[in-house]
Amino acid sequence: MGKSACEAIKALNINWLYRTGRLRPGCYSSVHWTYAGEPSGDIRHACNSRHQVTLNYRCNGEPVEQAITLEWTACHYGGERPWFICPAWKNGRYCGRRVGNLYGAGKIFACRHCYNLCYYSQLEAPRMRGTNLMHKLRARLGDEGDKPKGMHWKTYDRLCERLQWAEQRSFAGLFARFG
Repeated sequence: MGKSACEAIKALNINWLYRTGRLRPGCYSSVHWTYAGEPSGDIRHACNSRHQVTLNYRCNGEPVEQAITLEWTACHYGGERPWFICPAWKNGRYCGRRVGNLYGAGKIFACRHCYNLCYYSQLEAPRMRGTNLMHKLRARLGDEGDKPKGMHWKTYDRLCERLQWAEQRSFAGLFARFG
């Protein structure tokens, strides 16, 4: 069976929940997903304590209640960052990974590793990765070829090196395909 892409699966992002104030103990909220402008799912969650969120949703018409453990880590310049602890069991082993996203690809929400998910870019043909990266970097650097205002020189130099690598990879892919 081939891999599915994370971007095609309903996901909960811990940073978004934190920024929108939904991780305060006692907070009840819901998240709604849409696909092509139509509702495609929703989930209710309750922040029981600083270290646990409970998700309530339906999977194939069956109600599911899932407790998710949260972990907090200190940031280098103060404050803290929340993480989900993946609650899944895979091949008889508890995952327990500290992750930023949980995906609803099955009955429970779990990390991308447990559901064997990948990113769209990993599904691209190798010859196209360089081309797509090249277009993305050119858009970020601008059309003029000059350093964008406000960008550090170190960042600009790093992006230029990556652009050069992406161009080489893109051309190598074209030559391999067309001889």
